[in-house]
Amino acid sequence: MFLMSYFKSAPAAGMFLAASDYLYDWHILFDGRPVLTPDENHIMRDPSLIRTSDGVFHVFFTDNWESRTIGHSTSRNLFEWSRIKHIPLMAHHPDAMNCWSPSAFYDREARAYRLIWSTGFFYSYGVVENRIWMSTTRDFVDFSKPEPFFDPDYPIIDAFVLPTHDGYRMAFKDDRGSNTERSDYKAIRTCRFRHTGSDFVDVSELITKEQTGAPSLAVQNGRYFLFYEGVTDHVNRLSVSDDFVNWHDETALANFPDECRHASIAECLSSDVRRIW
Repeated sequence: MFLMSYFKSAPAAGMFLAASDYLYDWHILFDGRPVLTPDENHIMRDPSLIRTSDGVFHVFFTDNWESRTIGHSTSRNLFEWSRIKHIPLMAHHPDAMNCWSPSAFYDREARAYRLIWSTGFFYSYGVVENRIWMSTTRDFVDFSKPEPFFDPDYPIIDAFVLPTHDGYRMAFKDDRGSNTERSDYKAIRTCRFRHTGSDFVDVSELITKEQTGAPSLAVQNGRYFLFYEGVTDHVNRLSVSDDFVNWHDETALANFPDECRHASIAECLSSDVRRIW
């Protein structure tokens, strides 16, 4: 079974959840009420879930537009959540402008979890736009010093990694161009890597139309599912591929929750969800 975490247009409204067996029809959980809301003076954007092997759900989220921290909370039942912590990942770097769109994945070789996000920097000589950074943890209490994870030599955000049997697949947003004017970029690319720290290979051409972002990946029955949305119209879309190269739009077959923003997909057990369906 799969869980979808998302926020709505008001970034202080909190995290919402939906569930699906087949990645097309999404059942809204908790009657559409938020299951977690931000604490005072913070927002909650881009919530991304991961279920660890001990049955604990971890959510990471953007906790402010200009922040050197990432929000984090945990739950065993999806409706009772721990007190939010703000992980000071970039606090050591006074020039960091933001920590956006975090997500986590399990690294089998390292037997650890990798938390990735995008950060840009403001230096005296100008702005260095967003690149993807990484921190490692085994217990979600201690996080390693952040280090660069992916830098294709142009601005990128919204990276999402999917572990597979032969390595890792990643989708990310090429963030060149403008949000308000026509851009030949502002769209999604994919790539692969064999293990963390190895070269990123098969970086694709843009596989979605301009002004799209917020990718999330899932796999079922050997098919890859790419969820994403419009930058300005916020329309949710779905593309599917059998080989992670050729993608087919199947948006018309999908039923998304209303007002869904920055959907992120995580696997879970049926027992995690059936009792709250």
